[in-house]
Amino acid sequence: MLDQFGLINMNGRMYDPVLGRMLSPANYVQEPGMTQSYNRYSYVWNNPLRYTDPSGQVVVVDNLIIVVFTGVYNLATNLSNLDGNGWKAFRYFGVGFVAGFTGGYAGSAATGAILSGGNALLDGLSWENAALSAATVAATGYVGSEIGKQIAPVK
Repeated sequence: MLDQFGLINMNGRMYDPVLGRMLSPANYVQEPGMTQSYNRYSYVWNNPLRYTDPSGQVVVVDNLIIVVFTGVYNLATNLSNLDGNGWKAFRYFGVGFVAGFTGGYAGSAATGAILSGGNALLDGLSWENAALSAATVAATGYVGSEIGKQIAPVK
């Protein structure tokens, strides 16, 4: 903090909390597909609750929050399948944890595929059925995402 100026030193750049903007522009456009990348005075695509930028160069998803939430959510939605088995509870959490981590980088279709396939295996389905379930969820998620982009494009 630079209290005398009311600024926050973010190590990479200086942030003015009154303006809600950095005082200097980012050095380059990180993600050309995201419109917020072109606002070089914003911090982490105007979403500081989800992303961080410790170096001032690369936006990083705060994976810990996402993966723990996804793990807990997957465990909670499969409580009826536990049959009093603590290790199975840990495995449901693990499937959600891995899905949340992967989804931060590969998107929601990958998250759905991992959740669907992993849960199918834990529920006793064969590898073939689990793979079919994962592929179906991934394809449905991808197609739904593409349709959504056509209906309401990001500007």
